[in-house]
Amino acid sequence: MKAKSAALWVAASVLSAPAWSQPYGPGMMGWDGGGWGWGFGLMHVLWWVFLVVGVVALVRWTGPRHYHHGGEDRALAILRERYARGEIDKAEFEDRKRDLRG
Repeated sequence: MKAKSAALWVAASVLSAPAWSQPYGPGMMGWDGGGWGWGFGLMHVLWWVFLVVGVVALVRWTGPRHYHHGGEDRALAILRERYARGEIDKAEFEDRKRDLRG
């Protein structure tokens, strides 16, 4: 649910960015009183930043997750623990260790 709400927020931000860049002030001439003003350029830069951040966030949140738990190392550690506790003998330990290492 968190990813959906974040994706909606990013989409709303990106889609409304052109509205933010509209000129404001007396006579609709911009913040500096003449032309579109520096706010127009700033809002377009922010729009592109939101767009890039939004795409990266969506890819990271919806992409596949790769978890590495150190499978072979963990299995070997368990095998060593079992040998140390006496649950398996040396021949079985060596045989299974060979199997784990391929």
